[in-house]
Amino acid sequence: MSIDLLKFFGENFRQKKRELTHALRKTVMIKIGKTLKTLRKSCGLTQAQLAKELGLSRVNYTRYETDASRPDYEILVAIADFYGITLDEIFDRDVISKL
Repeated sequence: MSIDLLKFFGENFRQKKRELTHALRKTVMIKIGKTLKTLRKSCGLTQAQLAKELGLSRVNYTRYETDASRPDYEILVAIADFYGITLDEIFDRDVISKL
């Protein structure tokens, strides 16, 4: 039996579904912004300076620090290389304790 959810929940269903999906993505998303900000500030860099080093716009880099957006794998590797750290350190994972 198939239920037409739009008819069942009304016209507001699409908006509620979008809101719920967005909320779920936000709670599941790994937050690295605080780590990125701490690393940048420890080197005395502005967001604009670091963004330029990474070949990004300041706006895009700011989104990473505020957890509004997630950097792709290539950007994460570039950030780790820039600071001379591992991806585990960016994600604040304690690898040694798991061995």
